[in-house]
Amino acid sequence: MATSGRAQVAVEHDDLHDRLDAARADIARIQAEADSIEEQIASIDNQAAAVAEALEVSRELATRAQVKIAFLERDLARKEHIYRRVRQRVEDVAESLYRNGPAAELGLLLSADSIDELNSLLEYSSAATQDRIQIMVKTRRLEVELDADRAELEVILAQALQANEEQERQAQHLKELRQAQTAKLADVRDEIESSREEAAAIQARSEEIAQQLDAKAPASAPPVSASAPPASESAPPAPGGVSDFAWPINGAITSGFGSRWGGTHSGIDIDCVTGDTIRASKSGSVVAATYDGGYGYHVVIDHGAGFASLYAHNSTLSVSSGQAVSQGEVIATCGSTGQSTGDHLHFEIRVGGVPQDPLRYLP
Repeated sequence: MATSGRAQVAVEHDDLHDRLDAARADIARIQAEADSIEEQIASIDNQAAAVAEALEVSRELATRAQVKIAFLERDLARKEHIYRRVRQRVEDVAESLYRNGPAAELGLLLSADSIDELNSLLEYSSAATQDRIQIMVKTRRLEVELDADRAELEVILAQALQANEEQERQAQHLKELRQAQTAKLADVRDEIESSREEAAAIQARSEEIAQQLDAKAPASAPPVSASAPPASESAPPAPGGVSDFAWPINGAITSGFGSRWGGTHSGIDIDCVTGDTIRASKSGSVVAATYDGGYGYHVVIDHGAGFASLYAHNSTLSVSSGQAVSQGEVIATCGSTGQSTGDHLHFEIRVGGVPQDPLRYLP
């Protein structure tokens, strides 16, 4: 039973090693996401600074516009006062012409007693006419100026209001965006911390298992460390010959033994459909028929002489720990439990707790 106990501990150790690799990969992925969010926040801060600067400029523009508006309003008041006075003079002239008519002016000229007096009266009449013309021209010019000033005032007001409104909108949008990204970053940092704590716990348990493996290893066997790689180059022969192991299920190999995703794949993945029958690859004693987060529902069989086989991600188990099984006996059904992305059988062969390439032992 010492060999069986060592095989079971070795299975747990390898499962912890895979989980630790997965946790480290998650930490790296989440950290990359956190770095990306921090870059986004920095970009938002830069945009917010630019918007704040633009907002300050627009506010200064608005202030200048208000000063100019106040000046224009005073100027408008002055011009309107002048306009009212000029308008009154125009009305007075019009009333005078209406009451007296051109005959009054002609009578004035005919009343002259001498050429000199006539010249004086002509000069007076001409001056009066020019004055009336100037009054009319000045009135029209003031009307145009007032209309232009009012139009300029409206443009300045519209520009100032539009600039302020746009900058305020951008500032509010960036504020809300930064709040959302900051909250997201806090969640991601919490996730990183949780993953680091999980990785630390897995690492501690892995080291504990490695010590147990070292303590249970026979004197002739080298100790197994927490980072020991699978022994695939010099795999020992199976007891009774390589052909003693049989395929646990018929299916295509979807993932081979060895390096995968920055870690080590300790077995092979065989394609199957949930419910397909899985059989013992070789006779032996069941040392584990249980569930964990990595392998899901799995079975470990001790075949003696340091050999063990593992069948993982099953949907159901048909055997229990301590049960003797024969080669070809049904032990489970295919599934996708634990850390699995789809229906398949994860199959391992271990020697002294060290994963071997199953294809070296299968016919």
